[in-house]
Amino acid sequence: MSLYDQFADPKPGYSLWPYWLWGVNVDENRLYAQIDRMIAQGIYGAIIFPWQDMPQPYLSESYFALLRSVLNHAAKREFAIGLLCDVGWPHPSTASPSRRPSAPRVAGSDVNRGTPPGRR
Repeated sequence: MSLYDQFADPKPGYSLWPYWLWGVNVDENRLYAQIDRMIAQGIYGAIIFPWQDMPQPYLSESYFALLRSVLNHAAKREFAIGLLCDVGWPHPSTASPSRRPSAPRVAGSDVNRGTPPGRR
């Protein structure tokens, strides 16, 4: 098989991995159908991008139950899953107040974001 042919029809392990936004309309059946549609289009993996407007609060028991169910469906279909958070870990909307990122302090035209860890 030529190099061109390999790019034109890659093996599943080399398919695209789109960001898969989990937003407002998230339920098992819809997510299963989305996995099946991605596979039908030659996509064999996706990176889940949870969003704060999900009906299941991020990192809640209901979120993990949904994630577990989707992971099981994906495994049966040989569809790979990656996980991503939009900003920080855990998501700032669910972090304890002491772990939430603080707004930059502005003094004149300078922005001070604090000293990075390890450089104090």
